[in-house]
Amino acid sequence: MNLGSPIYDRIRSHGPTRVALEVVAFCLISAVVLCYGILYAFDRSFSLFSILLPILVPIAVAAPLAYVAARMVADLDSTIRRAARSERTLRGIMDNMSDVFYRTDLDGKIVMVSRSLTAAAGWDVKEVIGTPLSNYYDDPDSGVQMLEELRKSGGRVNAILVPMICKDGSIAWTSVNARFYEDEDGNVAGVEGMVRVVTEQISGRKKLGRMANHDQLTGLASRSLLLEQVRGAIREEGECSALVRFDIDGFNPLNEKYGANFCDGLVIEIASRVRRAVRTDDLVARSGGDEFAIFMNHLPGVEALTTILDKLREEIELPFNRDGEEISLTVSLGAVILRDETTPPESAFEKAGKALAAATAAGGGRFIIHEQAPEYEAV
Repeated sequence: MNLGSPIYDRIRSHGPTRVALEVVAFCLISAVVLCYGILYAFDRSFSLFSILLPILVPIAVAAPLAYVAARMVADLDSTIRRAARSERTLRGIMDNMSDVFYRTDLDGKIVMVSRSLTAAAGWDVKEVIGTPLSNYYDDPDSGVQMLEELRKSGGRVNAILVPMICKDGSIAWTSVNARFYEDEDGNVAGVEGMVRVVTEQISGRKKLGRMANHDQLTGLASRSLLLEQVRGAIREEGECSALVRFDIDGFNPLNEKYGANFCDGLVIEIASRVRRAVRTDDLVARSGGDEFAIFMNHLPGVEALTTILDKLREEIELPFNRDGEEISLTVSLGAVILRDETTPPESAFEKAGKALAAATAAGGGRFIIHEQAPEYEAV
């Protein structure tokens, strides 16, 4: 039923009762005129019977028709009222939900949007109606990508992450569920969907991801992130990599003497010194307590590694100041050379640990390199 027809408009403006009476009157007048026309054609002498007959017959014929017409009008009015109530209910739901409902035409222009858009992104409904949806994508190609995904997935997509532009210029991450909708003839008329702002969830995931991949005290990489870097390293011909592990000699007695707060500050200062000593592309990690690890890629050879380790040891062993008191430390380092991709990262980490243990057992204050072989080279 086309609720946008003239009959619907007349019922809404004049009411169903008046429209039903108009239909009945029209039927009666039409029937009387028709009967008089037929009677005049066959009998031009008018008697009382001939005068009443054209009135009584139409009444007898039109009465049931008028009743049917009145019922149809009443049913139509009831349908219209139900549709109006449903529309108001739907609009109420749309306007009070936190998610944003939208609908675009085939040109990508917004033809409908819920008032929740204002709370979600700051835009007023009147501002966006008739404007291209792509105006509000942070990436202008997002609209094209969305259409491609809709076509590939059979006309429906779920939980697509799209950065949207808010009225104040900020970017809101949104999760979009969308589908093609059809007109009355079954043809695709555009796209409609639900948009949910998930900026806080995305920020939380990023924060959790950083917490999982970085040490909270020093900001250095975690052991797991370090091993991932080792696993994905690509070396050019003639180059090698190195995995280094080191810790502070006699750290536990320092902790007992000066306390945890001082030692936390000491660890933070050591992390800063290590960053200054290594190359920009080297990845520094804290693997626990006072132990650190470094992954160095694109090394031309062992001599380059020993040069970096010498610099690292000198930097870390500079005296620390505590309320005017100078505290001197020594550091033990163990390293393993990686020349190809055959050594698993966990195995390399273990070999570097064995070299570190050997350096510590030899008295500390030195580094030892383990070149994928049982024997050690003390330097």
